[in-house]
Amino acid sequence: MKDEENIECYISSSSKLSNYLTLENCDVLISKNKGRKLRTEYTLEAVEFKKILYYVNFNKVNELYYNLLLSSGFEAKTIHREYLVNNQIKTDFCFQNQGKWVCAEIKALLCSSNKVIFPDNSSHRTERQLLQYIELLRENIDVTFCFIAMSATITDFELNLSKKRIKVCLAEAVSLGMKISAYSVIYNCGDFELTENRTLEENILKAILS
Repeated sequence: MKDEENIECYISSSSKLSNYLTLENCDVLISKNKGRKLRTEYTLEAVEFKKILYYVNFNKVNELYYNLLLSSGFEAKTIHREYLVNNQIKTDFCFQNQGKWVCAEIKALLCSSNKVIFPDNSSHRTERQLLQYIELLRENIDVTFCFIAMSATITDFELNLSKKRIKVCLAEAVSLGMKISAYSVIYNCGDFELTENRTLEENILKAILS
């Protein structure tokens, strides 16, 4: 591709991305879209901002988690995506682990510093989800709230003080047995994958339980 060539790319959650990263004069990683009659030929996958690589394809975060489950030994036929539990609660993933059903909710985290503030926008949907998961926990259904940092440099976590109900709901859910997990998106051998982020996980729990 010539340096002066301009191409149009699809950007998932472009309005959210602009709140954190400036794309101008940044090196980017793009992928070629598959299929016909698409509006754009390419999708923006990652941005190198201040020498740090950020994964920015929010639409594929759940796919990365699905690949993680597969690599962890779960069979594809046992993993249900966007599953309706009890015909009323929609969860990102539902799968069996040691004979028990587990619901997993995925939350992507993006910021240009090492500390992320959660939630960073409207919290109504997250609060509603947590209240629903609290009901599932009371029915002895395992729940995992999975935070995925879009860069390995994101290791610190702070709850938005203006969203007090979120902390209350998270604390209640954790007290009922909800698991908190955290991963980072990394670029490895030409592809993106998830790796455990234990420091972020510990800081999330500290913020919830403090």
